[in-house]
Amino acid sequence: EVLKLGDDLLAALEVAHANDVIHRDVKPSNIFLIDGRALLSDFGIAKITDPDSTALTGAHQQIGTPAYMPPEQATGDVSARTDLYAVGMVLYEALTGRRWTVTTAPDDAEWSGMSRRLCHVLRRALDWSPGARFGDATVFREALAGARARRSRVPGIAKAAALVLVVIAGTLMVREIVTRRGGDERLPPRDLAVLPFDLAAPWEEGLDGRQLARLVGRELGGTPDISVVPSQLAFEWWDSATGVGVQIPEREAAAGLNSRYAAYAEIFPAAGSLAVQLSVFSAAGVPVPGVSGLNFAAARPHELSKEIALEFAKVVLGEERPELRGRISDNWDAVKAFLQGDEAFTRGAYRPAVGQYAAAVAHDSTFVLAWWYLANAFRWLGESGPYEKDFQQLHELYGHELGPADSLLMAAQLQVAGEARFALFREARELDPLNYFAAFLHGEELFNRGALWGQPLDSAVKVLGEAVVLNDRWASAYVHLVWAYIRMGREEEARRYLERLEGFTAPPEEVGWLNPSLFRQVYLERFEPERAGESRQFFFEGGGPDLLQTLSTLSRFANAVDLPNVQLEVGRQLIAAAADFDRFRADGHIAVGLALMTLGGGVAAVEHFDSVAVIWDTPAARLLAAQWRVLPGVFGLAQPESIAMDGRAALAVLARDSSVGSAAVWTLAVDAYARGAVETGTAWTDSLAELGETAAGLTELARAMDAATRGRLREALDKSEPLLSIQARAIPLRDGSTAPQGLGDPFARAVLHIMRGDWFERLGDLQAAEREFIWCDAVDLDGYPQLQLPQMGEIDWAFSTYGRFRRGRVLAEQGELERACYHLRRAAELWSGAEPALGPLLEQAREAAQQVCR
Repeated sequence: EVLKLGDDLLAALEVAHANDVIHRDVKPSNIFLIDGRALLSDFGIAKITDPDSTALTGAHQQIGTPAYMPPEQATGDVSARTDLYAVGMVLYEALTGRRWTVTTAPDDAEWSGMSRRLCHVLRRALDWSPGARFGDATVFREALAGARARRSRVPGIAKAAALVLVVIAGTLMVREIVTRRGGDERLPPRDLAVLPFDLAAPWEEGLDGRQLARLVGRELGGTPDISVVPSQLAFEWWDSATGVGVQIPEREAAAGLNSRYAAYAEIFPAAGSLAVQLSVFSAAGVPVPGVSGLNFAAARPHELSKEIALEFAKVVLGEERPELRGRISDNWDAVKAFLQGDEAFTRGAYRPAVGQYAAAVAHDSTFVLAWWYLANAFRWLGESGPYEKDFQQLHELYGHELGPADSLLMAAQLQVAGEARFALFREARELDPLNYFAAFLHGEELFNRGALWGQPLDSAVKVLGEAVVLNDRWASAYVHLVWAYIRMGREEEARRYLERLEGFTAPPEEVGWLNPSLFRQVYLERFEPERAGESRQFFFEGGGPDLLQTLSTLSRFANAVDLPNVQLEVGRQLIAAAADFDRFRADGHIAVGLALMTLGGGVAAVEHFDSVAVIWDTPAARLLAAQWRVLPGVFGLAQPESIAMDGRAALAVLARDSSVGSAAVWTLAVDAYARGAVETGTAWTDSLAELGETAAGLTELARAMDAATRGRLREALDKSEPLLSIQARAIPLRDGSTAPQGLGDPFARAVLHIMRGDWFERLGDLQAAEREFIWCDAVDLDGYPQLQLPQMGEIDWAFSTYGRFRRGRVLAEQGELERACYHLRRAAELWSGAEPALGPLLEQAREAAQQVCR
């Protein structure tokens, strides 16, 4: 978290020093680590041969000049925010010519000669209390960027001071990306950065220089032989480098963005003609010879963009007439709508993006890139688009016209969920490591479904963290990160990303599922329970239907972030508040029943599922109640025999109902195998097989259990392996071109993974067993569960305590004591109030936790 800046900062401070903006005795050597090698010292460079030397301000170290030490550094109680205070000190002196005095409170300091907006930012950075300062370098940079004045020409000392701020803002943006992506010294190298164009006069309505530059970048990015810096990164760099009163020459862009070249265009529309002046600079800042300009008697923007792209491609590829393989569209109206949609989509404004993408495909029905982005914009609105197109056919016909990364990403979304899909996402990200959308789609897939294939949540948050660094306006990624970190019990990270999510003035386009107040509440419930009650009262105020809606959302969502006790309490509140509203009351009973199962209260849970069956009065609701009587016993979560017998009797009746019969028969088969009644189980399995394709997944799972019951564990694993490919939705584009897939029952996925984990453990393959027990961390939901019977993910979470117990046990056997301790201790905590029937399992969890938690 120490603020890392580049050599450009040294140069900027030297300029300011030479102009007497900063006192010559400044020695901020306690502040900065420069590229792991050099420290600021009297604005010279002190080379350090050992990157691990004391260049960093570490805990309990007193390094540097006392006059430039933040208040807490004297006691050794330092943190990342200590270094941010020190940066504020240097900025204050650079911008005012006055040395900052640590003993002076910000409210009492002299702030003349500085803009009010910048003054507000530095006041916070220089607060005596570390907790009142910015949370990290990213938030500080965003505040500095927000305080920028519009471009103006300023002379002398002010210009030098502005240069310091420019370089800090621009360099921080770039350095932050590489630091969070793994500590590389530079961004991954690219061939070309296309900077925003300068459109000297109005031309086409609704078109500006940025959109035209974005279009040229798209044209070039569709060619496999040319790698292009993503537009949003190039534009951010440009804004940071030009928006404070000093124009950083275009020649600096290639080096700053680690590209071989940076390209720029000035366009001069006139009556009946168009003149274009092109500039390309090398990474050394040298203009590339032979690049001049273009003149047109008349041209449409998409025709001009192709010609500009060709000129830039000549430089990159060294060819006289290179071939641009990508195709956007030959219809300008379609292109214009797409560009406007693209800009909206990049900032997370999904609804206007949908409107523009829909207009684009209305003008050009073969515009595959617009169709694909339309589908994804609809997804994050939480709606299913009215798609006329078969996306598989679109990809087969026009996928070659996409850029290489886009083609792989679309192919990944069309791929059946599983390892092959993960591989395509990884390949796309390796091909274009600066593509925020590739990082987000990969991270989203890992977050939602990675655990189903043994990928822990840690892998998801790593990739999603990279996505928000590449595009900090992508609110959807913040939602996933907050959700994951709360579920993982990691308070600091959850708080950091929640603050950023709340930093959006409103959820982009008011997307319903992007609800910062919901995540603030569950954050408090998990990490600050003493404040949660007061906050919950505010969260619920209003009464009436709105209150029921809020209670319903929180009650069904709480277990998604590992808060079954909250789900239990809020579910009971909902039952009481919804006495006259059957559907909401049923929601409350579902929430309480699922929470009780997580907490080891199976007998009490059954009563609530019985209430749901009475309220809903459908075969599906009666099936749910019967299954909860029987299936927990399959895993050894003991239920009184009388409850199980009632469940079997109800299932036998439901087996004759065509709407739920296959699930009822499957449940009876699974129950029989678990009790050792092999012949009974086989008879039910044979009955299931007679139902044909509609019950194919359940039949194979029953046959796998048949093999395991007969001692043929390898055969059981082989039979169940193909079922992993149908345990989640196949195509989230929702275009209707692929038949629905699934296991056939919401309980089947939990049974599949728990039984496979058990079989692997019995065979001694503990790593494979652990991968299976990770399954319950998946977030494979279709929107927030509400006013419906439980989704598959909710049932997975209801069995998550048992999954944690089994996972902790196999980790302990492997010697992974720290991770084993976390899961075993959490299982013992959640089961601490379990019913007597679960006593033996609780005791096992406690004893195992005591052995490994040392």
